[in-house]
Amino acid sequence: MIGFMALLMISSLYYDSMRNRLKNVARLILDFLGLDVVRASSRSEFQDFLSLLQPYSTNFSLIRAGGKNDGGYLIPDDLGDLDAIYSPGVAESSEFEAFFLERGLKCYLADNSVTAPPVQHEHIVFTKKHLGLWETEKEMSLEDWVNCNTPDSSNLLLQMDIEGSEWAVLTQTPDSTLRQFRIVVVEFHNFHKIFNSEGLALARTVFEKMLRFFEVVHLHPNNGGGYIKFRGKIIPRVVEITFIRKDRVANLDKVKEFPHDLDSPNLPLLPNFHLSSSLFLNHK
Repeated sequence: MIGFMALLMISSLYYDSMRNRLKNVARLILDFLGLDVVRASSRSEFQDFLSLLQPYSTNFSLIRAGGKNDGGYLIPDDLGDLDAIYSPGVAESSEFEAFFLERGLKCYLADNSVTAPPVQHEHIVFTKKHLGLWETEKEMSLEDWVNCNTPDSSNLLLQMDIEGSEWAVLTQTPDSTLRQFRIVVVEFHNFHKIFNSEGLALARTVFEKMLRFFEVVHLHPNNGGGYIKFRGKIIPRVVEITFIRKDRVANLDKVKEFPHDLDSPNLPLLPNFHLSSSLFLNHK
């Protein structure tokens, strides 16, 4: 009897040890994937959110602004009478900004991690600050930035690639400031965190806010970030999304074919992948 009890204790200790090891392995895997240990999004929550991202074709065709690969974006050809572009997050290349400089537009750039943009031009106005939630020595809000430069314009374009801060910035930016932008292009990082309930709640807050004033006209996965498959869907870690303000568009039709003819991989040497129209279908 004593031997049997000892065997049970040893078995229990072994089971607890293996369970803890498996938990540690699972935690390491989740950390590697950039996921938090919280409740996973339910299938219905997940699909309801994806249906919000359905892109639409409009009365404006899409054109490519910038280079063929990373740093180039598809935007609606609604550029007449634009006053300026805002481009927080300065890259090594300024091909996107060059597209607008050639058209005589002023370009407002901001980034605290560099001392100056890669090119100098009379129409480039550079601020050595990150885009953030409030005014500090190293940060400024989108609201303050716009109010300092183009407070009365409603014909602006925003292209934002700020390495994950876009979620907080868009959440905090007043509706009145967002409505000053005719076209918005955002590179959303950590997009795969919609797999968990907290990440999905934040994403839904941001997109429901944006969709009050804008329509989605294009999505492009950044192949440099790779993707994760969840609930049968391929979800990019980083995705570029283009919006146009609702008052500019007519003749909305769901986009059903991917990729767009003008799409190109961000990093040509890495494996490429595309979105599917089934991603946005809600089968409830």
